Amino acid sequence: MRSRLPTVADEADNPAAPARFWAGLLGREAVEDAGGVLLPGGEDPPRPAVRTGPRRPAGWARTGMHLHLTSTDLDDQRHTVAATSTSDSAPRRRTSS
Repeated sequence: MRSRLPTVADEADNPAAPARFWAGLLGREAVEDAGGVLLPGGEDPPRPAVRTGPRRPAGWARTGMHLHLTSTDLDDQRHTVAATSTSDSAPRRRTSS
């Protein structure tokens, strides 16, 4: 029996910026569509899709998300950390005005 992997969804004021970040970090291509930007998932190797869409209006329930990235060895881990800290598209926490 096959199982379907979920789609990880995120919201942003500018969906293209975090989508570029995740596409670069995960080595995937970003596809823009009416719902925002999608990084398609796959079955070989299994990986969930990642979708970034426009931020919903105030009043919608929001939940937090925490993702874990894996690495094959110490050099791979160092490369991943360096990529996240030098990316111009890295997600930034919104600050209150």
